[in-house]
Amino acid sequence: PEHGRGITQATAEHSALPHPHHHDLHAHRLSDRDDPHHHHRAPSTPSAQPSLPVIEQICKEWVSENQVLRAEEFLLHLDRSGWVRLDAKTCYPVVLGWIQARDPGRAEKLLVTVHPAPSEFAATHVWMPVVYAWAGMGEPERAEQLLTHLLESHRNQLQHTAPGLYTPVIHSWAIAQKPCRAEQLVKSARERGVRLPASAFNSVIHAWAITNQPEKAAGVLDYMESIGIQPDVSTHSAMLAAYGKQPWCAEVMLRKIWTAGGALSACSYAPVIHAWAVARQPDRAEGLLAQMREREIQPNVSTFKGLIQAWAVAKRPDRAEGWLDAMVGHGVRPDGSAYLPVMHAWAAAKRPARVEAVLARMEAESVQPEHSHYAQVIHAWAMAKQPDQAQRALERLELQGAQLTPSAYAQVIQAWALARRPDKAAAVVARMEVAGVTVGKKCLNALRFAQARGASLHRTPLCNCNNNNDNVDDTRNNNN
Repeated sequence: PEHGRGITQATAEHSALPHPHHHDLHAHRLSDRDDPHHHHRAPSTPSAQPSLPVIEQICKEWVSENQVLRAEEFLLHLDRSGWVRLDAKTCYPVVLGWIQARDPGRAEKLLVTVHPAPSEFAATHVWMPVVYAWAGMGEPERAEQLLTHLLESHRNQLQHTAPGLYTPVIHSWAIAQKPCRAEQLVKSARERGVRLPASAFNSVIHAWAITNQPEKAAGVLDYMESIGIQPDVSTHSAMLAAYGKQPWCAEVMLRKIWTAGGALSACSYAPVIHAWAVARQPDRAEGLLAQMREREIQPNVSTFKGLIQAWAVAKRPDRAEGWLDAMVGHGVRPDGSAYLPVMHAWAAAKRPARVEAVLARMEAESVQPEHSHYAQVIHAWAMAKQPDQAQRALERLELQGAQLTPSAYAQVIQAWALARRPDKAAAVVARMEVAGVTVGKKCLNALRFAQARGASLHRTPLCNCNNNNDNVDDTRNNNN
């Protein structure tokens, strides 16, 4: 190991070591102690072959000390000298070191330079992590290029592991919102005789769902069934999510899954309920909950949040809060996002007192409010054109130690601007500076708006006050 360090950095400590030509030390360090002929070998024999397990252990020690570059240079030195033929297992620690350093390009370059012989270990344990690394870092094109190279060079060794190589690359294309490339890769795998798992198809369906193309997602489902891949629960959930803007089609898909004997859960119903909520038809959303009860499917948090959202969008905050009560009654603990639509609906109805009541209820039920909940209280008083109450709510929340964003202060400034009180708006800005809150562009614009409205209130009107002039008629005076 000391000689390996000397390759990259010569120090005084290293220079004190025996010369590399002292093969007794070199053979002692790089030869295998388990070799039965180890003690019979002449110490000064220059042709003593280094043991690959010992070299692998040296690389592991370098990598454990975060010295991946030194480990790589040590391997490359041995490879260039022709002293030993490196295999994939010896390169494995350095490859993992570069992947942990989020530099799969260096790992790939090392493997291309050393070029270990094709083997099942090389394909599954050395090359496969590099493919996974490129896919996980959002580089699906690099991952696919490496995948193609492996399929050509390690064809015999990838008969059983090829599905594991295809799936992360397909998923990476799906995350990059390139469903067309993901679907092409799925069909390419079929042409090569690789049987992909259902999760690969689910990624493509979900990608088409994100891009609002449910007909493409349905085509992938048909192709999946035509080649004998059985859809699972995730497949059905992805298809139902694809019909996010077409709730009637989503209900047809639900009926189709149930008729075919597929497994349905609360997660299957959640996107359909949300779709009816977006379509402002809360009655249809409630009908799906009744259907769940008939089929003995227990609702979850997403089910009730969809119903709350449906009535909140329909501007019925009383019904939305009623489903919040039902959620607690069913033993389902609501999170902070379940309260937010109720608060927003009461704020839109200009009922700020009810908004504060919902915030107090959150605290009583041990649900930690976030800055968006506090902002809704201030927003409610501002919409009700009561800037003084909005100011009091702001001050009360500050005393409670609430995390307020600049947008919450901007709501109060805007409320004072509408009331033509630029002095109060300026005081809120000064309050922000004292509290250490960044005065953003939104707050400054609101302050300028308040100053402009205050100036227009005290501006002297331009008029012609010479009433004795006979040439100026009454119509012109009225216009002035």
